[in-house]
Amino acid sequence: MTLDSPLEEEKRILVDFLSTFIGNQMSYIMLAELEGQRRNETFVSLVQSLSRSELEAFKSIIEKIDR
Repeated sequence: MTLDSPLEEEKRILVDFLSTFIGNQMSYIMLAELEGQRRNETFVSLVQSLSRSELEAFKSIIEKIDR
């Protein structure tokens, strides 16, 4: 068994830390994308369930907000 220099040990710790950090960031990005997809699917489902008069009222509200 060989003893590693302190610099080599520090490099290993740094690599481990960075790989953990990058993995966590990738997980957060994936979760954000999945949440966005879920919101879009929920919105589409909601709009599809509206009656014609409800849809017209909804469009009117959105148009007033956009002004």
